[in-house]
Amino acid sequence: EGPGVHIEDLWLTLKIKLSHEPWQQQYIGLCLLQALLGCHNKTFGQAVRDQAGKDSGCVQNLCSAQNATLSTKAKNVLSKLNRGQAQHAARGAQGHPNPQPQ
Repeated sequence: EGPGVHIEDLWLTLKIKLSHEPWQQQYIGLCLLQALLGCHNKTFGQAVRDQAGKDSGCVQNLCSAQNATLSTKAKNVLSKLNRGQAQHAARGAQGHPNPQPQ
């Protein structure tokens, strides 16, 4: 029995938050993503990690944010994503981001 939400829809919603200022909203987006990655439902957490890891540009962008609180949180979340993505990176998946149609 899979979760009732589609991971893609969930990620697109988060991505909108992560991509638009003010920084407080972007920070909330990172906190939500972090919470989902650490979800007690491991299958769900892994699905979120896979989806976000394939398309982590918006998180990477925030790593160089002017706001130190935001950039620190972004680096933290990105390292969690990368840990889960290590096996994919070995296959060269990082070099082929999938642009999302707007």
